[in-house]
Order: sequence, then C-alpha cells, then structure tokens
Amino acid sequence: MDDKSIKKNIIQARERLGITQTDLADRVKMDRNSYRALEKGSTKILNKHLDDLAVELGLSKEELVLGYDPENRLSEQSLADVRSSYQSRYDAMVANYEDRLATLREQVSSLAAECDQLRSQLRDKDTIIALMKAHTDA
Repeated sequence: MDDKSIKKNIIQARERLGITQTDLADRVKMDRNSYRALEKGSTKILNKHLDDLAVELGLSKEELVLGYDPENRLSEQSLADVRSSYQSRYDAMVANYEDRLATLREQVSSLAAECDQLRSQLRDKDTIIALMKAHTDA
C-alpha cells in the first residue's frame, strides 16, 4: 500500500469521526503543520506515527494501511456464496452464448442455402441467355 492510499484512509477515518486536523495532530503529539503536510502529501508517513494515528482513529494498523480490516473480511461461507453467485452468472453467460451461437449457425445455414439457390438461378439465367443468343445467331 502506498502513502497516498494510507493518507486517504487517514483522512476518511478522521472526517468520519468528525475530528479536525488540529485535534488529531494534538492527539498523536505531532506539530499541526507537520500533520497537515502529512495529509496533503508533502511528507511521508512515519511508522512511529502510524500506530498513534490508528489508535486515535479507532482502527487497527492493518485497517489504516489496507483500507479494510483483514480480520473481518469475508468468511469462508461468504466466499462460497460469492463463488456460487459468480458460477451462476458464468453458467448463464455460457448458456446465452451457446443459444446465440446456435441461432447464428442457423442463420448462416439459411443464408448458405439461399446463396446456393441464387447461384443455381444465375446459372439457369446464363444458360437461357446463351441458348437465346445461339438461336438468334443461327
């Protein structure tokens, strides 16, 4: 996780709690200008401040860094539900694809038969023209 994402998480947590920059700076024993520079992105976050910030914001250090609490991530049951949901969507997409493919194959077959019929008519027309030409030349 980069500093930018961590800073975003800090700002969101601070604003969610209704804490001002000045109040949070005081709570973590940082100079106000240093804290503002930290949020602004002018300075890097130091590990020594990360623990204090997490405590004051009521978050774990991991939650502050990652943007979510890894301990409360999806349970195995939830993961099974997500997998099942995606599998159902996948199966529906495959069925839709196969139906569409069958329809297109039928259309191609129909058009091929129509092309064969038109070729046959064209040959008949050419034969009639040749016979008429031969008849008028004779």
